[in-house]
Amino acid sequence: MEVVTRKLRILHVGNHTTPCVGGMENAIWQTAKEQAALGHDVHVMVFDQCSRGGVRLPEREEKEGVVIHRVPQKGLSFYRIPPVEKLLHLAGGVDVVNVHGFGAWADILALPFRRIKGKIIVTTHGGFFHTPRRALLKWFYRHVLFPLSWGIDGLIYVSENDKKMFTSPVRSVVIPNGVESEYFDSSLGKRKKDSFVFLGRFSQNKRVKNLIDAFAIFSKTTPSATLTIAGPDWDETKKELDAYVQEKNGVGKVSILNEISEKEKLLLLQKSSVFVSASEYEGFGISVIEGMAAGCIPCVNTIPTFEKFVNEGGGFLTDYADTLSVVAAWTRILSMKPAESLKMRKRVRAYAHQFAWSEVVRKQVDFYYSIVGKTP
Repeated sequence: MEVVTRKLRILHVGNHTTPCVGGMENAIWQTAKEQAALGHDVHVMVFDQCSRGGVRLPEREEKEGVVIHRVPQKGLSFYRIPPVEKLLHLAGGVDVVNVHGFGAWADILALPFRRIKGKIIVTTHGGFFHTPRRALLKWFYRHVLFPLSWGIDGLIYVSENDKKMFTSPVRSVVIPNGVESEYFDSSLGKRKKDSFVFLGRFSQNKRVKNLIDAFAIFSKTTPSATLTIAGPDWDETKKELDAYVQEKNGVGKVSILNEISEKEKLLLLQKSSVFVSASEYEGFGISVIEGMAAGCIPCVNTIPTFEKFVNEGGGFLTDYADTLSVVAAWTRILSMKPAESLKMRKRVRAYAHQFAWSEVVRKQVDFYYSIVGKTP
C-alpha cells in the first residue's frame, strides 16, 4: 500500500467500533485501520459499551496504528449523547472529523456556532430510517434539521439510495462501504449446494420471518437444505425467532446464531452457497457484497439497493413477500449446472472487487483532501 507524503489528522466518531459487532461498527474500524496504514494520524471516538450494554471497554486503546478513545453515553437508545467537552477537545486538533451516521455526534459538532477548525464530513450509513418506529421524530430530523446541514462541510453517501434520501447543498460523493480482502480468498468449490445463509441484524426491516416461511415450504421438496441466520439481536427477537422456527418444523435445518465474530462470519460465508435477504430497506447492504466477495450467489429482495447489485453483478431478485416466488427462485438456483453456478460465482466476486477496503479508503481520502484544500 502506498504511503502518503502529506498526512492528515483524522478523527472518526460514531456509536461503536471493534470489538462491537455490526456493519457500521466494522466500517468505522476498517476505514480507520486502512487510513492509518497509509500514514495518516487516525483517532476514533466511540462509546465505552456496545449497543446492548455488557462490559465497559478500555478508555483508551492503540491498535494497528489507530488510537481508540471510548467515552460514556447519556440520552436515549435512539439518540445517544457523548460528553460534549471531550468530543470538542479531541475534534479541535484534527484536519477532518468523519462522523458516522446521524444523531448527537453530528448535531454537536455541526452547531451553527461551531467551535472546531477542522472540516466535518458525515458518512450516511443509511441514516436511522430503517423502520417506521418513531416516525414523527425521524420525519422532523430528515425533513427539517438535516436540510439545514448546519456546519457540515461534506457528505459521503454510502449508496445512491442515501443520496436520494438525504439531499443537501454541501459537497458530496457516493462511496459505498468496503469488504475485507480475506473474503476474496475464499474457495469457490466444494460447498454444500443447498446451503443458504443470511447475515444481518435481527430487526424489523430485515423481515427474517419471511426467510423462515419460504424455507419451510422449500425444505419439503429439498429436505437436505439448510438455512443459517446470523447477526446481532437488534430488536431482541431471537427467542421469538427460535420459537417460529420450531412452529414451522425447521428445527435441525434452520440455525439462528447471535453475535458472531468477523472470523466466524467469514467461515460461514465460505461454506455457504446462496446468500439470501428479505430486507425491505437497506442503506447500502454490505453483507450482500460480503457474500458476493466470498463467492455466494445472491438471491435477495427486490429493493433498489439490491437491484443495483444483481443487475450489475449477477444473482437473483425475488419478492420475499411472495413465498412461492421465493421458493421458485431458490429452486432455479439449485437447478443450475455446476459450470453455470461456478461462472456466476466468479462473476459476483469480480463485481465485489470494487468494494475492497483499499479502493474505498483511497476514494475517501481523496474526498477529504478536496474538502480540506490539501493535495496528497
